[in-house]
Amino acid sequence: MANAVSGKEIFHPIWRDDSSTKLSKEYFFQTLKPAIWVLLDKGVKVLVVTLGSEGVLVCSKAKFNLQRLAFKGNQSPYFSKQLYEAVSTVCPKDKIFGASMCKPMSDLFAVHFPALPASVVRLTGAGDCLVGGTIASLCAGLDVMQSIAVGIAAAKVVVEVESNVPDEYCLAKLADDARSVYSGATMLLCQSKL
Repeated sequence: MANAVSGKEIFHPIWRDDSSTKLSKEYFFQTLKPAIWVLLDKGVKVLVVTLGSEGVLVCSKAKFNLQRLAFKGNQSPYFSKQLYEAVSTVCPKDKIFGASMCKPMSDLFAVHFPALPASVVRLTGAGDCLVGGTIASLCAGLDVMQSIAVGIAAAKVVVEVESNVPDEYCLAKLADDARSVYSGATMLLCQSKL
């Protein structure tokens, strides 16, 4: 995406071979930071970078308040209310996140959300469920951080079944998995651009 936005072919994929040691979330962030900056400088408000089994990075400019990005959508009030209540009780807003935690001169806000351990059957549909769970949560009124945790929990469910999308989700289990992700999230970086 950064190549398309910048009009240059300067960013390259990160490759891992089977003999490499596990790459850290810090390594991924430092390697991807130039591309992340290109997208944020071009106006992207929130950038979600998936790292496969290493989890997800959520990045934005520190001046942008991620908790304020929540929507009330057109979903049935019953579903939205159930999802909101189940997740907001186990993932309280503003628990550890917020641009206010950054120093006044900081430009970048990045949080790492861990992946959940899973008994992987297949990976097809995991990204779709991550996005779908995140968007459904935003529409239910949860903030970005809570919604990403739900998206990761939804992705875990799909990798453990044969079908591309599970036939059903257990809301209590989804909320419990979201709590595990949310409580394991860490402020990765809050620093200036250079």
